[in-house]
Amino acid sequence: MARFSGYLAADEVYDGPFCVLAIVDNRTFQRLAYRVLERDPKEQDVREFFSQFKVHLDARGLMVLGITTDGSSLYPEVIREVFPGARHQICQFHVLKDIIEAVLHAVAKVRKELKAKQPALPRGRPSKANQAQARKAKRIEQRIADLFDYRHLFVQHHLTPVEKRTLQRITRGLPHLRTLRQIMDEVYRLFDRRCRTETALARLGRLRRRVRRFKRVGRTLSKLFTPNLEKALTFLDDRLLPATSNAVERSNRRFRKAQRSVYCVRTAEHIRQRIALDMERDQRAPHRIATVHTLHLARSDNKSRNNDATVSANLTKNAGRYREQPDPRARPVRATRSERSSATHRTGWPAGPRSAASACRARTVSRTARNGRTHRTRRRSAAGPRPERIPWERTAGLPRMSCTADRAAEARANA
Repeated sequence: MARFSGYLAADEVYDGPFCVLAIVDNRTFQRLAYRVLERDPKEQDVREFFSQFKVHLDARGLMVLGITTDGSSLYPEVIREVFPGARHQICQFHVLKDIIEAVLHAVAKVRKELKAKQPALPRGRPSKANQAQARKAKRIEQRIADLFDYRHLFVQHHLTPVEKRTLQRITRGLPHLRTLRQIMDEVYRLFDRRCRTETALARLGRLRRRVRRFKRVGRTLSKLFTPNLEKALTFLDDRLLPATSNAVERSNRRFRKAQRSVYCVRTAEHIRQRIALDMERDQRAPHRIATVHTLHLARSDNKSRNNDATVSANLTKNAGRYREQPDPRARPVRATRSERSSATHRTGWPAGPRSAASACRARTVSRTARNGRTHRTRRRSAAGPRPERIPWERTAGLPRMSCTADRAAEARANA
């Protein structure tokens, strides 16, 4: 109760002969109370459950501001009696689900009508007299397939321009289906958070009057005239009141998953114990998350210290031996004309994409097997034969670049 928000979500979940009534905080998604019944719930069971929960709230000085439920008839009268000052919100998802099912049922009904109009043809290739009927049957069959493949376009919230053109194509000649799509757009506009409940109710009144004018559509969309749709617009006047009961639905899904994993839990006492254990884990979750976060920080600090120490040791060990390596992905830079002439003057070799020294030593060594023996061949660079080398004794006192015979003779003549 430490993080009680004042907005609740109530629902029931069935598991064989058992029924679990649950109350969940609709903003913090924390289960607050539950009760396990061994029969289907009645209004009196819900009244006792809510009254007991209200006693705990009064003892802590807490107040309920709003309650979100599904369209069940178990809750409206009980909420009005136990929590008279709380807003009762019907889950928006459940209301839209009923309307969407009605629209899809109408589309399926149109497909059945088209199927009844499809002419019956004998098996095999159609004769000349039946070719027109065969083409008609093929067109109707294609239209039925399109209505089935694109049935989601009648209930999808937002449509792209391509989807709008597709919807216009498949509803050609079926104006009542286009009217259904227009009505669905108006239904989605009712739940716009930018307007108030009074404005949404006025829109709903105009929509109902429009639906009554279409006899064929009015019978399909009877869900638009239920009082649950009006209660589903209560959240528009309260920015903090959630529009759906997703919190308690998530709690129910968690319960069903636990029941599937341990199938032997099928007594009322064991179900109570399992839910109590789950609530205790939820209560300890913030401390558990904080502990895990602290451990991660401590481990990351230790790892960073170890990495820094390793890097420092490697830098000390490799001091003086580090050489900058060229980037293997870098493309060779072609020398300019002045650089090529300068390199030719210094080394006697033309400068290419690589340096002059590497051009002098470029060769490819390949091994080929010939007559069971390994033969080594060397292919010299395309620049020409390798220049003559002179012993190091004869190069004493000469510059380092003067290693060829021509440069050595030139240096002696200048000396």
